[in-house]
Amino acid sequence: MSLRYALLGFLGLDSMTGYEIKKNLDQSTQLFWHAGLNQIYPTLKKLETEGLVTAEAESQDGKPDKRTYTITPAGSEVLHAWLAEPLSFLPPSKNAGLLKIFFSGSLENAAVLRQLETQLELRRKQLRRYEGETRQVIEETVAATGLTREGTMWELVRELGEAHERAYVEWLERAIEKVRQLP
Repeated sequence: MSLRYALLGFLGLDSMTGYEIKKNLDQSTQLFWHAGLNQIYPTLKKLETEGLVTAEAESQDGKPDKRTYTITPAGSEVLHAWLAEPLSFLPPSKNAGLLKIFFSGSLENAAVLRQLETQLELRRKQLRRYEGETRQVIEETVAATGLTREGTMWELVRELGEAHERAYVEWLERAIEKVRQLP
């Protein structure tokens, strides 16, 4: 359901093709909200049918037409209404890594440690991404577009992602020490 709002949000920044939206998703929200082209294009078609976006086709030699989507005033209204509506619940999340740890009490310490150390490396990599690449993309986008207000919101989300990953890394380090002390 929220994919429609993510697409409207990106189109609220500028007109884009489905491919450009995917590229923007991958550079900005992928760490907390992602979608594949196989989800993006059907959702764009539905938004077009609902009158929330328009599409302009541009023919290309030997390829399908390139369609550039633009948010309509009705689409902007729908997006702004959704943005203004407070969450009334925390959406459920799934974490296969935590599920594995939860049920790993029957494994030997070495197997549990491999699981924890693998997750630790993945979380450290994610933390480095928030600290480096994601921060840089925000800074460059704000500098290129002048979207300082939007950039502040992007930076707030990035800061939370960084804090979350840092806390996860610290927790995994403590978990590894506890498992090492198990009989």
